[in-house]
Amino acid sequence: MKIIESIKFDGINLNDIFKLECVDGIIKGPKDEPLVFLKHEYTEGRRRVNKGDYLCKFSNGMWQVFGQEAYMNELKK
Repeated sequence: MKIIESIKFDGINLNDIFKLECVDGIIKGPKDEPLVFLKHEYTEGRRRVNKGDYLCKFSNGMWQVFGQEAYMNELKK
């Protein structure tokens, strides 16, 4: 499946992340860094997005969280 939208969560772009349809909420983690949680109906993978992760939307409307290396591998497909 093809990625049609992606955004890297850098911990600063909270407004951009919060506007995404798949986002359930943002909380402050144990190290005072923001953590994003996805709505369960928008993903079949992990629901927690950490700083540095990529959030990608596929052509079927589902979202997936990727780390840096996995995201680069996905782009090569």
